[in-house]
Amino acid sequence: MNILGRLEEIFGVDEPILLNEIRVALPEYSPLYIFQCIRKAIGEGKLVRYSKTLYYIPSDNFGGKCLLNPRKVIEKKIS
Repeated sequence: MNILGRLEEIFGVDEPILLNEIRVALPEYSPLYIFQCIRKAIGEGKLVRYSKTLYYIPSDNFGGKCLLNPRKVIEKKIS
């Protein structure tokens, strides 16, 4: 299973994922490899960068990719 598949399995879609959480969830991969995979997934539209350290896996809807709910972001950063 690839990194994106693992992230989807661990965090789900349309859920904010902090960069630090990715590193903790995937300790078997080097930070450099994780960054390369993140960059590739963003380029393919499979991962969205919401802010400098926050990402999410978007789900598809009728008009394209779903946007991340800002309330979820606030809750994630507070917790």
